[in-house]
Amino acid sequence: GIQLMQETPNTEKYKWILFSAYVDKYLVFRAESAGFHACLSKEVPSEILLETILSVGHMPFFTYPPIEGEATERTEVEGKLKAYNNLTQREKSVLKVLTSGSSSKECAETLHISIHTLETHKKNIFRKFEVNSISELLRIGIDLKI
Repeated sequence: GIQLMQETPNTEKYKWILFSAYVDKYLVFRAESAGFHACLSKEVPSEILLETILSVGHMPFFTYPPIEGEATERTEVEGKLKAYNNLTQREKSVLKVLTSGSSSKECAETLHISIHTLETHKKNIFRKFEVNSISELLRIGIDLKI
């Protein structure tokens, strides 16, 4: 949905509602940042769906189910998404393999790179996410659904 909106000319002419089977804080943040007016779970009750459709554009950004979050949590989500977007394509590939739970040696073999190259990519990924351990990186991978 987000990509479709980005590829549509004159998006301001439309009222955008993102539907998803699973709504979490990361999707909500991405949808709001992209310019959607609402982000709804596909399990939204019909009366809330109708009210949202009729009110979209005349109310603040709306989510269902509601996503509670402090400003600091929003800043954290924004930082993680920005860090992910700043990864190179190869670093994203490395991150995906790392989050599979494989050992470093298995990850290097899967990616057809040396263990030293893998460790260099891993070090750069750690730096960009500002983490110091693989467990922290795995948590981010889970949060971002990588």
